[in-house]
Amino acid sequence: TLDESLHTKVISEWEYFAFLNLIKLDKIEWNNSWLAYKLRIPLDRLVTIIDNLLSLNLIKKEGLAYIRTHDRLQTTEDQRSVALIKSHIAELNLATDCILDEVVELDLRDFSSVIIPTNTEKLKAAKNLIRDFRIKMENILETGEKDEVYQLSIQLFPLTKG
Repeated sequence: TLDESLHTKVISEWEYFAFLNLIKLDKIEWNNSWLAYKLRIPLDRLVTIIDNLLSLNLIKKEGLAYIRTHDRLQTTEDQRSVALIKSHIAELNLATDCILDEVVELDLRDFSSVIIPTNTEKLKAAKNLIRDFRIKMENILETGEKDEVYQLSIQLFPLTKG
């Protein structure tokens, strides 16, 4: 169905959640050219995103502004989903672009990793810790004046074959 197809797009294509968070910034210019510039996407792509979010009632227009109709949107966890797989791949590609993009200053980003010998019986606890950390990080970064939109990605996966 059309709604199902649009929901899949919202989940799998990074620009939708980026836009939903862009409109939460404290200082924003309510014109499509500025919004597209901030997201580094073409204007026609922005218009498609806005139209789809409006049709799904995930945003509404009030005067010149777009307002989220839901404070938080959350996807399922620990379930395979084609939309989520596409989303994760897109996020990894964005991270790669950020590493290669000399425009993003080192003090405006952080990439780190660690390889750990792991007791797999502790994975559930580790995943819960990651989920708690994401919420705490979100709460810290959304405090005060919000002036940019950031992506936080955390991966935990085996490097060895079980």
